[in-house]
Amino acid sequence: MPSLSQLAKGYEHPDVLPAPCAQAVLDDVTSIATPKAKAATRVCFLSANLCTLGDKKPALLCQAEAQSIHVLAFQETRSRCAWQSHGRWFQFHSAAQAGQGGCSVLLDSQALRLKKEDCVTVEARADLLCVHVKSTAFHGTIISFHAPHSLKPEEEIRGWWQRFDAFVSSVQSKGPMVWLGDANARLGAGHSMCHGSYGAEASNLAGEQFASVAEKYSCVIANTHAEIMHGVDHRTWRDRRLDYIVLPPAWVAGAFAHPPSCFDLLNPHDDHRPVIISCCVPAASAKQASQRVGRYQDRKLVPAGRPRDDPRPRATPKPPARPYVSATTAAMLQFRKELFGRHRQAKLRTQLDFLSFPFRAWASMRSTSQPPHGQVIARRLHLVAVLEHGIGRTIYQIRAAIRRDKAHYIQQQVKQLRQHADARDFSQLYRSLRCFRTGGRKVMKPFSVLLTLKDSGGELVFDFEAAQAIKADHFGRMEAAVPSTADELAAHDQAQCQLHDSAGDPFDLLQLPSLLQIEKHVRQLPAHKAPGPSGVPNEIWTCAPARAARCWYGPVLKMHVRLTEPFRMSSGLLVALFKQKGSPHLVSNYRSILLLEGIGKASRKSLRGPILQCLAQQAPPLFAGCLPKSNLQMLTHYAQTLVKCAKAKGHACALHFIDVQSAYYAVYRQHLTEREVDHSICSILSAMGVDPDTIHLVRSWASGSPLLADIDPHQLRMLRALFRCPAFVLATRELNAACTAKAFCKALVLSFSVSPFGQMTYLYQSGPRRQLTLKPSLWQPAATSTLCTHGELCASTTREARLRSSLLLTAKDLVRSSVVCLGALARAKHAVVPLAQPVLRNTDVPEHVRRLVLSSLGLSVALHNVGIWTSLPDNAMNAWMNGIGDLYRLLAPEDRHTHHPDCPDVRSVAGRCGLPYPATLLTEQRLLHFMRIVVQERVELWDLLMVEFSCSCYSWLHLVLQDIAFLRYWQPRVLTADCWDRLVQSPVELMVWVSDHSRVFRRLIARAIDAQSKSLRHWYLRQKEVRVAAAQRSPAVTSESCEARTCDLCVSCPDCPLTFGSVNALAAHQALQHGAIKLARQITMPGHHRGLQASAGRMHSITATNWRHPRRQG
Repeated sequence: MPSLSQLAKGYEHPDVLPAPCAQAVLDDVTSIATPKAKAATRVCFLSANLCTLGDKKPALLCQAEAQSIHVLAFQETRSRCAWQSHGRWFQFHSAAQAGQGGCSVLLDSQALRLKKEDCVTVEARADLLCVHVKSTAFHGTIISFHAPHSLKPEEEIRGWWQRFDAFVSSVQSKGPMVWLGDANARLGAGHSMCHGSYGAEASNLAGEQFASVAEKYSCVIANTHAEIMHGVDHRTWRDRRLDYIVLPPAWVAGAFAHPPSCFDLLNPHDDHRPVIISCCVPAASAKQASQRVGRYQDRKLVPAGRPRDDPRPRATPKPPARPYVSATTAAMLQFRKELFGRHRQAKLRTQLDFLSFPFRAWASMRSTSQPPHGQVIARRLHLVAVLEHGIGRTIYQIRAAIRRDKAHYIQQQVKQLRQHADARDFSQLYRSLRCFRTGGRKVMKPFSVLLTLKDSGGELVFDFEAAQAIKADHFGRMEAAVPSTADELAAHDQAQCQLHDSAGDPFDLLQLPSLLQIEKHVRQLPAHKAPGPSGVPNEIWTCAPARAARCWYGPVLKMHVRLTEPFRMSSGLLVALFKQKGSPHLVSNYRSILLLEGIGKASRKSLRGPILQCLAQQAPPLFAGCLPKSNLQMLTHYAQTLVKCAKAKGHACALHFIDVQSAYYAVYRQHLTEREVDHSICSILSAMGVDPDTIHLVRSWASGSPLLADIDPHQLRMLRALFRCPAFVLATRELNAACTAKAFCKALVLSFSVSPFGQMTYLYQSGPRRQLTLKPSLWQPAATSTLCTHGELCASTTREARLRSSLLLTAKDLVRSSVVCLGALARAKHAVVPLAQPVLRNTDVPEHVRRLVLSSLGLSVALHNVGIWTSLPDNAMNAWMNGIGDLYRLLAPEDRHTHHPDCPDVRSVAGRCGLPYPATLLTEQRLLHFMRIVVQERVELWDLLMVEFSCSCYSWLHLVLQDIAFLRYWQPRVLTADCWDRLVQSPVELMVWVSDHSRVFRRLIARAIDAQSKSLRHWYLRQKEVRVAAAQRSPAVTSESCEARTCDLCVSCPDCPLTFGSVNALAAHQALQHGAIKLARQITMPGHHRGLQASAGRMHSITATNWRHPRRQG
């Protein structure tokens, strides 16, 4: 892990501290009483012309909270009426006049510690809004104004400023004033305290009036001073400066401006820019807590005031052993000790009152002489607050007094040393300075040798007395901890900047994720996340989320500090995630997830929060990937159904898929590349024949509001490093356009179009459309990146792209709609390879735990984006059955070296492991997907499914009805005959029933699958009993005993009168004698005939191998 000093240096040079602000920084440091209560409060003001507030308010408040802006003043809000609201933000709005004007003031109540009674609206007009605020952290009058335009007549401009002058004079006595507004004034160069010389330009009439009013009331126009606007652009409207912030003179020390580009006003033309200035509000402008004494029995706990104001005689405390502490400071220390005792007693009594609240409240209801218990608790809390305020003030005074006593004591010692100039007095000074040293600190003796002694002028000193004086002054300042001056602080800051000049931009330690945040991201990772493109991991750790966070913390910190670190790592992590159900002490209540590239996921998780919050307002309904925690199966299902409907109706359909998370792609598109990329994409869509309305929708979405408004510079640099490694490039040779995307992200639909064939004549003859290619990078994508097309849309390019994006599949006949399903199945096999021998086949691990691990690892990966929205062909279903059977076999003992396989087919494997039938997994996911469509009210997808249901007899809804028959077979008591007849009539009836009984439907699916699994388990045990009995049969056993032993297990052949002792023997007999290449089953499960036929080829080879031998037949 990087050390704290390395993190403090950062990767960029720190900000330069201006010399005039050094003294303000020192004053701010010395004025801090306690870490929780500051004597000086830092307040950030913003003023801007909004051009209609409207629906921008949530986004603007989100930006203000992220950038710690406390006071917002907007002009031209055009609100219909004047109104107020009190929440996290106290909002005050004035009504517009004839659709023009309107001002607003928004205050952060948490940062300024405001209450409803602390804010009063003094004046509310269309061009002016005045709010008076008086709280413990802020006291002042805020004025938001909008002056008339410079093109107005001179009489109107003079009259408005005269009225403004009269209003300011009326509110001047209320306290410090802050003016924030659009003055429509241009100020020339000035050299006074009120008017600075920054951004000098010619003044107009409004500028002269504005400057005269500011000078009349001794206010400072902040954004005209170069010290405040250091390195910040002054323009607020096009190439001019029309907006200003006016502050009291006492608030200007230490003020600085923020760049206007860090706050987006969401204006359509981006012509107006805000003014943002942060200043330090002194303690004198804050309201002090009251020192009123309570009327009840708590009078003795309230402090009587400061020691010098106490009329009661006090005993003179004994001076402490530290000689530098004066008598007054010793009395203050004693008073602080008493205050701590009183605070402890008051807090204890308050806690006791809280515990006895129910009984005291009941007693106060029956008694009329005692006050309500709620009032008593309120007075207790007020008393505790008063005592805490008194303790803070006392500590502040004690620190200042001790600092003065130390400096005075050192001056006296040095003065005595200079008067005597005797070397023997150094020992006495050394003994007197011991009281300033802390334990374990290295002692610097004042009589040690100094290499060079220079006086205040910088010249070498050769006199003995002068050398001794310099030594005493040097070590005296060091031992007494005299604070540095402003010049020393500025010089030190400049030296640090020169030392780290080659580093880069500023870096803040608070922007690094903490250990708790990393653990929170670990716990919030998706449960059924598919593995990344790294393949088989090199390491597997088994640990809890807290321990996993500690293992990740070092690499995550490195990635945040050093942006050159790789985001892709080949190590994996087996994390145990609690399901939030049942007891946390049971292993079955934990989910084991194999997270490939877990560090990259955690880092991206920490960056996605502020981006995804802005997408809910501007994302179209079909852009499902834009919303956080959205289900992308709806998006893929919509695309597949659209292709089928286009094919059935004779339409041409073009679907453009990009494998990228939409939020990251939008950030990359809006801020990290040129704007020409958007126009190139739209030109590609127009060449493909996309509807112009759809192109307009895509272009408006592409040029929407920026998504990086709430992101600090450090997160922006992380995003830049994240997008330096593209997964593939989508390009055309003639249009010369390109766009990049990340491989680990999800799918995003950019556009779609369905048009009749008669209107697509240009499509078939367009050259750029045929030259649209997908060029994959060296990184293998995590999911399939395809161009899903129909018609003459370059089928060879689509097939090549699918083959390249799924390198595990090489057979061309499998490149169909089921390629995503089979690709996930192949990745699942590779994911569980490291756990096959050490975990899954380990008999020391309980079998239910191994089933849980396999279900969480292999099956969750295989069922991620499976083909549940389409019917799989025979070869795909065969591959699916065999693939799931191979995963099931990892739980069973190896039988490939024996001549009697215990599990010759997939059904036997499922019965041996107690897991569902492989085809039942698809049925379960299909039914759950149907339930999600109904519950989430996916209207667009449902309408398209109904169109497909009316067009074809092999639609997806027909498959759902067959799956309902599966539920009817295994749960006949729940789905009665009347309910079944009603549901199979129409998908609409089924949709209504599922929407009304969603919980029952989910429980019905689980019980049906459980019943089928139990039936398979019982069937397997019976077959195993017969097989074991046949293997252990000896020649001494008679045929009568064998017939008596197996009479209850006989299975008759339907084509001949022979009977057999097992279903496997019957299947072998039918395959060899009658040529029937299908598996005979005791129970016929509806909806799974295709899966049984798909496994017939493998069953024929198994029976031919294991039953043609005479030893096995006898």
